[in-house]
Amino acid sequence: MLWEVGPIQCAQSQFALSSAMEGSLERRYTIKFSVRLGKNATETFQMLQEAFEDDCISRSQSGRWHKAFKKGQEEVVNEPRSGRPTTTRTNENMTRVRKFCVLTVD
Repeated sequence: MLWEVGPIQCAQSQFALSSAMEGSLERRYTIKFSVRLGKNATETFQMLQEAFEDDCISRSQSGRWHKAFKKGQEEVVNEPRSGRPTTTRTNENMTRVRKFCVLTVD
């Protein structure tokens, strides 16, 4: 038996990831707007809680973004960082995994 991720599962995963990213960006734009209105970090977090309820980011995360925007950061996306990449999905790796799965199942 060969374990493969089908195209529908891949599409669902990518959709979930893009939805989560869109949600994060939406909250960051909200924080940026709040900073421009002159709201402090506590007021900003309270507004986020009211607007997003159970889907609100943490107080510390809100505070970090508030501080960054207050210092003049314009971008709402994360800065690129060094270190281990979040994914290593390449054609070469996918082929290696498929071969491994076939060898271990046979």
